[in-house]
Amino acid sequence: VDWRGFATGVMGRYASNSRYKSLDSEGQKQLRAQRDRFTLVLREVLIRSYAKGLLAFGGVEMQIEGVDTDPDRPALATVTQSVRGEAGKVYMIRYRMGQYKDGVWRLRNLIIQNISLGEIYRNQFAELASNAKGDLDTVINEWNAVIEEETRELASD
Repeated sequence: VDWRGFATGVMGRYASNSRYKSLDSEGQKQLRAQRDRFTLVLREVLIRSYAKGLLAFGGVEMQIEGVDTDPDRPALATVTQSVRGEAGKVYMIRYRMGQYKDGVWRLRNLIIQNISLGEIYRNQFAELASNAKGDLDTVINEWNAVIEEETRELASD
């Protein structure tokens, strides 16, 4: 997983190159530290949420359905996996992958049943940042509680 890249994408405009370049050296240092801290928080939340989700299926069958690549962008690929639940319902998971300079393929986004986790998390981050008047430390501190609450709500649906 490209944890840092995923976290930067979730932070959206709050961690963009243009914002970074607009800051003085102290502001850049602070933003790097915030991004690194958020990367660790997001990694923990995603691993915990993904593990809980898979355990909730109980006795599932998983199968790789295929890999799609774009000839114009050979360093990007989508791996599609089907997950069969207990009642026979099939869920599709797409892993958006990128090949990096070191040659290793890493996860860049996870899409479950056409719901992009990257997009959902980016919207949630933006809303929290707006509510916190741009205070990224507050957003990072609140992130776990917000995501856990939403995960509970989704599980009860």
